Amino acid sequence: MNIMQEQYRIESLLNQVTEAFSEIMKDTNERLKEANTVSFEGKITTIPELLVKTRGNQTEAARVLGTNRCTIRKYCRDVGAIGHVIVNGVLMISRGSTGEHMRRRANAATS
Repeated sequence: MNIMQEQYRIESLLNQVTEAFSEIMKDTNERLKEANTVSFEGKITTIPELLVKTRGNQTEAARVLGTNRCTIRKYCRDVGAIGHVIVNGVLMISRGSTGEHMRRRANAATS
């Protein structure tokens, strides 16, 4: 074999390997996309909706969620579910920007 034939054979092998690798990567990316797809079948409500079901009884709403009545009072006007949400009977609360001043102070000290 001369050098030209050997170079052609190496280039064709390289092309085959590149094509096989791209197929593997394409298949892997599709599998990752499928794995990252989340299906959620839970029931999502808010405290105002729960208060409608309990006819405005905050104590009963607190009992249903297993929390304090003061927590119900705190979120009873959060109709848009900005600060809280109830997922499958579990109250989840967003802390928002709590402690922002402490983070700024810590960043200023390290700078």
